[in-house]
Amino acid sequence: MKQTVITGFALTAIFGLSAFAQEGPPDPEKMLASPSSNVAWTEETLQLLATADPARGESVHGEQLCASCHGDYGIGQSENWPSLAGQVRGYIYKSLVDYHDWERSVAEGGELMGFVVEELTEQDFADLAAFFAAQSRPAAQNVELTEEQFAIADGLHWLGDPDRMIQPCSACHGETGKGVFPNYPSLTGQYVDYTRLQLQLYRDGARHSDVYARMRTLSAELTDEEIEALSLYYAQMGEAPVAQTAGNN
Repeated sequence: MKQTVITGFALTAIFGLSAFAQEGPPDPEKMLASPSSNVAWTEETLQLLATADPARGESVHGEQLCASCHGDYGIGQSENWPSLAGQVRGYIYKSLVDYHDWERSVAEGGELMGFVVEELTEQDFADLAAFFAAQSRPAAQNVELTEEQFAIADGLHWLGDPDRMIQPCSACHGETGKGVFPNYPSLTGQYVDYTRLQLQLYRDGARHSDVYARMRTLSAELTDEEIEALSLYYAQMGEAPVAQTAGNN
């Protein structure tokens, strides 16, 4: 095991990139004994992302028919499929590698994605990530939050809940929810159904590709009410920052 410190966080993973040896979904009983991800943020990986070709990524996007689910420019075609437009490129890259290695939950379409990307290379993943990251982020979703839901989500975004050891969502996803390099995803404008499902999967331990089990640990403390509020909150966030609540300025 080797540790690499990126932007203040220690990400522990197997040194180097994925060996791409896994074929088909793994035995569920063995999942918890394996690394949560085979991606390490080494100099080699960061260089691969920095030099990725979005034009080639667009070609791979077309060849793999990614638009059938994620749209021509990364806007999901239904609330079952995430919008990838403007997403943090490191997050997209890591997700594709994790799908390839069967480290993402089969309960969230991971089996389909695993087979879709099984013949792709790390360069393909980097180029796809560059293509999607270059697109404009999705517009804010037309959803309504009650005052109570906004207060719940806004509090978790800015403050978390120290009593339950929940750190502020903004610590990783940014003050405006746009994500932070290398692999903390943007949440703004994402479909409510998709965000809700991911938080539920993390909470239940079905999604297990988060290094150090960060999201699994935090989500395990969330109630259904809080998950719903957070899903709505980030869906309605646009390009402008969400105002902090009184007393948190």
